[in-house]
Amino acid sequence: MDLHDIGDGNGDLKAYGNEYVEFSDQGVRFKYKTDEDGRITELIIGGNFDKDIDIDIDSDSDSDSDSDEDEDNAIGSYDLPADVARLDKLTDLEVVNCRSLPLELSCLPELDRLELRRCSDLLNSFPTQMNLPHCKYLAVTDCQLQSTSPFLAWLTKQVPNLKNLSLSQLEEHGTTFILDALRITDVCFQNTLKDFTMFDCGTNSSHLDALAWNMS
Repeated sequence: MDLHDIGDGNGDLKAYGNEYVEFSDQGVRFKYKTDEDGRITELIIGGNFDKDIDIDIDSDSDSDSDSDEDEDNAIGSYDLPADVARLDKLTDLEVVNCRSLPLELSCLPELDRLELRRCSDLLNSFPTQMNLPHCKYLAVTDCQLQSTSPFLAWLTKQVPNLKNLSLSQLEEHGTTFILDALRITDVCFQNTLKDFTMFDCGTNSSHLDALAWNMS
C-alpha cells in the first residue's frame, strides 16, 4: 500500500470510510496508509516530509539528519485532536513535535504501536489517565524529560501488554529517569515485555544492571 501525503496547513485528515479529523494549526503535515477498504491504519503527523519517509516505526532514528531535525522543529508543535479516535482501524501512530495527546486514544481498539518523536512538551504534561491496553510497541525518540514528568508514571501503569520498548537519542538524565521508573516492582508490563532497546542514549551500566535484576 502506498504512503499518502495529505498536505499541510488547515486541511482535514480524511480517507475513504473515515470520519474527518480536523487540525487548525498552521503547517501540520500528515502521511498515512490505508487498508483494502480505504480506512487509515498507519499515520504519521508532523515532521519533515520533503524527503521520502518510511512509515515503519522500527526504522533507525539515526537516519534523521541535523537539517531534518531543524526543519521538523521549525514546523511547530500541535495538539492531537480527540477526533483521531474516529480512526477505529488505526494500528500505528507516530507523532512528531506533538504538544498533547487526547484521552480518547484509549478508545482506539487496534492501536498497536505508538512512537513519540521530539515530543518533550508532551512527555512533561502527559495524560496519565490514557490507557492503551492494546499497545505492544512504544518508542520514545529525541525527547527531553524532567524528573517530575507524568509520562514516567503513565509508562509503568497504562500499557499492560507492552512487548517492545525502544528508547533513542535521549540525554543521560532522561534515560536515567525512565530506567529508575522501570525499577519499581509493579511495572504493568513486567510479564509481557520481550524486547527493550536503547540507541544513542546516555546511561551507565549500574542503571542497566539494576533494571535487569528487577525485571528478571
